[in-house]
Amino acid sequence: MAFEIISEIVEAEQRAEQLKADAVKRAEELEKEAVEKAKTIASDSADEAAADRDKLIQEAIDSSKEPVSEIIRAAEAEAEKIGEKVQTLKPSAVKAVMRKVVGDNVDG
Repeated sequence: MAFEIISEIVEAEQRAEQLKADAVKRAEELEKEAVEKAKTIASDSADEAAADRDKLIQEAIDSSKEPVSEIIRAAEAEAEKIGEKVQTLKPSAVKAVMRKVVGDNVDG
């Protein structure tokens, strides 16, 4: 009877050690899986953030096209006005330069 009890205790201890070893192994596997999932999530998050950034940049570029076009049109119109004014002032400017160079008797 004592031998059977000791034998059962030894078997129970062996089962307990095996259960403990199995639990440690499973915990290590779960930790490894968790690390891999965390890496995947981090990578996916970085990819999503990059995609969101690129989308926001493109939206900013798209939304600025019309205002930039308006500024360009206004600048071109102003340049044309300045060019027209230059053309009207050019003859008198040429006469003024010629008077300085040649003398006062220049009228064209």
